[in-house]
Amino acid sequence: MAETFFQDREFTSKDFSTEDLLQGEFENCYFRKCTFLGTKLSKMTFSECIFENCELSNADLTGCSFREVTFTDCKMLGLR
Repeated sequence: MAETFFQDREFTSKDFSTEDLLQGEFENCYFRKCTFLGTKLSKMTFSECIFENCELSNADLTGCSFREVTFTDCKMLGLR
């Protein structure tokens, strides 16, 4: 997977459990109604991002960093 930097991007109604999310860093991004069910988010960094109405249950967060991130009405079961 290629490392990528995303800044000030909006992701709406994306299903990252079936389509690829490029590994890298996300800064000031907005995720709305996205599905990360069982998605591998390892070694990714999310800074000043907003997750709204997202499904993050059972996502692999090994080595993942969340810095000043807001989660609103998100489902987050089975996370370690």
